[in-house]
Amino acid sequence: MINALRLTFLPVVMLVFSCYTGYGQTTEIDNYTYLSSKGPIPKGLLTSAYKKYQTEFPTKTISDARKIALKKKNFYLKSNYALNSILESGRVVFGDDITVYINKVADEVLKNYPDLRKELQFYALKSSSVNSICTSQGFIFVNIGLIAKMKSEAELAFVIAHEVAHYKDEHSLNSYFENIDLEKGKGRYSKLTFDDKIDQMFMNSRETELKADSAGTVIYLSSSYSIAAPISSLDMLHYSYLPYEEVPFNKTFFNTDSFIVPSHYFLDSVKTISRIEDYNDAEHTHPNILKRKQKVRELIQGKDDTGKKLYLVSESEFKRVKELARFEEIRLDLMDKSYGDAIYNSYVMLKHYPNNPFFKISIAKALYGLALYKNIEEFQKVAKSYIQVEGESQQIHSMLKQLTKKQLNSLALSYTKRMLKDYPNDKILKKIERQLLEELVIKNKLALKDYKTYYQNKKQPAVTVEKTGGNGVSNFFYAALSEEEVNSKEMATFFDKAKAKADSLQQIEDMPVSEREAFHKKRLKLAQKYGINRKIDRIQIVDPFVTIYPLDKERDYARSEEKEATLVAAIGSFSKTFQKPISVLKSIELKPTETEVYNKISTYKEMIDDIFFTDNKIDLLPLGISVSQLEKEKGSLISRVGVFSDDDESVLVNIMVDLDRLDIIYAKSANISSSIKESNLVSEFEESYQIFK
Repeated sequence: MINALRLTFLPVVMLVFSCYTGYGQTTEIDNYTYLSSKGPIPKGLLTSAYKKYQTEFPTKTISDARKIALKKKNFYLKSNYALNSILESGRVVFGDDITVYINKVADEVLKNYPDLRKELQFYALKSSSVNSICTSQGFIFVNIGLIAKMKSEAELAFVIAHEVAHYKDEHSLNSYFENIDLEKGKGRYSKLTFDDKIDQMFMNSRETELKADSAGTVIYLSSSYSIAAPISSLDMLHYSYLPYEEVPFNKTFFNTDSFIVPSHYFLDSVKTISRIEDYNDAEHTHPNILKRKQKVRELIQGKDDTGKKLYLVSESEFKRVKELARFEEIRLDLMDKSYGDAIYNSYVMLKHYPNNPFFKISIAKALYGLALYKNIEEFQKVAKSYIQVEGESQQIHSMLKQLTKKQLNSLALSYTKRMLKDYPNDKILKKIERQLLEELVIKNKLALKDYKTYYQNKKQPAVTVEKTGGNGVSNFFYAALSEEEVNSKEMATFFDKAKAKADSLQQIEDMPVSEREAFHKKRLKLAQKYGINRKIDRIQIVDPFVTIYPLDKERDYARSEEKEATLVAAIGSFSKTFQKPISVLKSIELKPTETEVYNKISTYKEMIDDIFFTDNKIDLLPLGISVSQLEKEKGSLISRVGVFSDDDESVLVNIMVDLDRLDIIYAKSANISSSIKESNLVSEFEESYQIFK
């Protein structure tokens, strides 16, 4: 049976090597929005996984004995689908400043390996983890989070050399063979217990990393980069969990003349940063940093550093690329719901760019996300345990934890209102302000009279807090609304409407389960009969897909692609009878010149993921996308359609997002024939999309 937990849009097992632990180019930095691709789309991004496999398998096994070739066959099959799960994720960028720079550094590293250089493709990957990835096909992805933490070009050169070593020595293939033998208990693994096998798997991985460090150092030393960088690169990895810089947090940062966060919500001192390098790595895929440094030191000891440099391409270009990566990483933190990190990293960057709107608005978005999760008692899902955090950022994580729902909601509102004074035309900020105001009424049960009492008590300093409840430091949050606002007709009208909405939602919540289910079914039937009150001009379906489990044989992958064609055909048949235009955006079928469409698909996928992977109790805006980027797409419904299938059943999943309101209108999963027939799919589309009459 199909497990609902498997219904993810990256359903392929990753058979790639993550070699570092954790996973328009932009406008000018002063007006940063997001990282996007430029120039022609590389051929490798426009080739299906099955075609890649059909090309790779015969060429790489031509001289192998049949038994070895059969082993490799499954590896190349799975690894190509794993590769395509990355390539089609919307996270790969090409032609941008960061990818161009990575390739320049790769050219320097591999000057003495020209044939090897021709086999490799390098890309930046939109991931905040401090990581890089190598695949058996010669794709090397360097994460944005890794670039953001580097201190020199030579450190990037060492990371590249390490990844190249993985590719050159076929570490992923060899590890795959080892793991097969482990699972089946063959050879030297025949008498191992389950726990012993797990330990051995970790050991194999750690040994492979040490081998890549050694072989990578040899490649690195053939270049003209400084021999000091491999050690500093490993140090960078060891401290990769820390922010960009250690900057003491100003405890008055969120304060205004009237809204003041009491100092007791902050720590007297922060936790010291750990310096331990020789930790127990028994349950880690990577050896501890001390072992890695010792291995590298043995290889560089006595080497002449004369003429070697930290920068061969350009120091200024490195600094610019690192800054771009830091901008992008904060955007990714918002998408990944790492809100505390987004706040502190933005705070650090504001020291360098004090008037930059991107960082200021990112803080507002992060506070909003945290407030909505705290309002539903799920704060821990998007917040770090501040006790475990080291260094100056602990102040932020601690303060956010200490605040109550009302206080954090009000802090987010106060800061958003400040930002709207500076950026009055920002549409996301306007939406955030309105939603935070509603949350005060709906989730925090506050009434306008509570605010009026607060301001009345402020004028009576002799009255004790115990008697009034309105004059103590714990009630500072009422100041998020000014006295003038509290006494305005507009605010009275807003609170009345919000209260009516809260009462309506509570009435539904108080229904018995059976009655509530009947209520929602009735609403759906009415929507299907009369349509919904949304202005939808067109529907864009993004990268429809089919995944047939268990994905361990060639026929599973081949049938997935065959049935994907059936799904696309069903969409085409349905669109001929539907009264609104429907288009299918398939990244694998783009022409090399359609980079603008590639970027659009990437944005849509990020937006859907951002909204979909949110707790279903809240309506959280997608915080990591550029709203201005979507302006010309007004009136569009974006839909992600996929089928998950096994021998017992097939499930069609359809998620629909309204671009104008940036919310999910409809999300449905429906059982269909396990044979995945076009007629059944068309019937499901007719039922799902009829609400947009």
